[in-house]
Amino acid sequence: MISQRNLSTVFHRLLDKARVPKTNLHSLRHTYATRLLELGVHPKTVQELLGHGSIRITLYL
Repeated sequence: MISQRNLSTVFHRLLDKARVPKTNLHSLRHTYATRLLELGVHPKTVQELLGHGSIRITLYL
């Protein structure tokens, strides 16, 4: 199992290598959800991909 610290270190190294502005994994998760919804993916599918127990969490209702 990978530790959170090691995951974060590897993630930031990859961002640097790709010349992507620094961010964190949680922000990336939000961006992923937003982009899926913008692309017309059904909210129920986004909910399932993110592992949310309720569509209200996914859609911030």
